[in-house]
Amino acid sequence: MKFSIFETVRSAKGEECTYEKFLAVTESSGLAQLCNEIAAEEDADRRGEMKKKLPIITWQAYFEGKRIAKDAKPSGLFMLDIDHVDN
Repeated sequence: MKFSIFETVRSAKGEECTYEKFLAVTESSGLAQLCNEIAAEEDADRRGEMKKKLPIITWQAYFEGKRIAKDAKPSGLFMLDIDHVDN
């Protein structure tokens, strides 16, 4: 199963998310600093813009080229995001 990792949500092209690449990205001091800055930001709009600088991993698919739906090679995984559930 392959996944792609992108420098940011706006990155056109990513690379294979190997174990080594995953560790390098997630253990970087720059990422830790950005996360701390996001956590400290009180303005929701600004926080949203800052989050766009975070790296992304496409767990649902691997992309050999650009991140375009027609070029996705599905992993079989999916994401379910449930918000604002009272019960």
